[in-house]
Amino acid sequence: MRENDLQPHRNRYWLNVKPDEFRDERITNICSVYANAATTSDEPIISYDEMTGCRHFKDADDLPMSAEKPQAIEFEYKRHGTQTLIAGLNVQQAKLSARVGQHARKRI
Repeated sequence: MRENDLQPHRNRYWLNVKPDEFRDERITNICSVYANAATTSDEPIISYDEMTGCRHFKDADDLPMSAEKPQAIEFEYKRHGTQTLIAGLNVQQAKLSARVGQHARKRI
């Protein structure tokens, strides 16, 4: 291998999953709640998730890929603060609601 064959600018991400002895039980439990949601009309089942500290920034324009060249992604950007994303899924109706607001320190 030649030294020029190394490409330190290219990378990929992966996640090492931690072993969980109750994983299958948890998955079965959640799936059964969702599967039975249509039969439980007296109480709505809503699944919520919150993503705090989402960076809000404007990227510079990237350069498109061409033959023998990958896409060139500009690494500089202008930061415009952080925001919070809150999403709720109504399981029975399969409807998703989302709300974006200021960072969690400033309630939306």
